[in-house]
Amino acid sequence: MKLYYFPPSPNTRKVHAVAIHLQLPIDLKLVDLEKREQHNPEFIQLNPTGRTPVLQDGDFILWESTAIMQYLASQVPNSLWSENPQIRADIMRW
Repeated sequence: MKLYYFPPSPNTRKVHAVAIHLQLPIDLKLVDLEKREQHNPEFIQLNPTGRTPVLQDGDFILWESTAIMQYLASQVPNSLWSENPQIRADIMRW
């Protein structure tokens, strides 16, 4: 999996923290917002909003940090994302 990220971004940091916590191998790809790299056509193809973070897992592309964290937590059994749909719904509510 590749994580397109900008280190100062809080949303990027929380996604990266979840990946580290779950010990998921993530290939980090810097998108330097200060150099306006988020406007490069290659990045806009990944995320039309031009924002980080973006997760690429094979052909699957996902943006929005909360969705990415939920996806990552679904990859391996863990205490962050319950198998119980009611608990997951309660997590999503907040």
